[in-house]
Amino acid sequence: MLAASSLAALDSVIPRIGFRTWGMRVLKEATTFLFVSVNQLRLDLAITQAADQLNESARGDARRDAETLLMHVLGRDRAFVYTHPEADLSSSELARYTAVLERRATGEPLQYITGHL
Repeated sequence: MLAASSLAALDSVIPRIGFRTWGMRVLKEATTFLFVSVNQLRLDLAITQAADQLNESARGDARRDAETLLMHVLGRDRAFVYTHPEADLSSSELARYTAVLERRATGEPLQYITGHL
């Protein structure tokens, strides 16, 4: 069974890649095609989902915050995130990313989370 966030990611991606029907067969093919496993997520999808989550709860530029937190978790710069949108987050990176997003969603300043004061 896929998590709700994974289903939301599929909802946003399936129309872009040309699937016209939604059913278990398409879901299975899309899951195999888009995700290595349920615990992994492409960088571009992770940023989009995180920005949507932060738009609801945090102040400021949600997309920039999502990118900055992803760069912090990966230990990479913005150029890597922009030039490798197809790269997958590992399950441990996804867990850390989720944890820092939750902190940001509660209103904790970005600088406190990343340690750049």
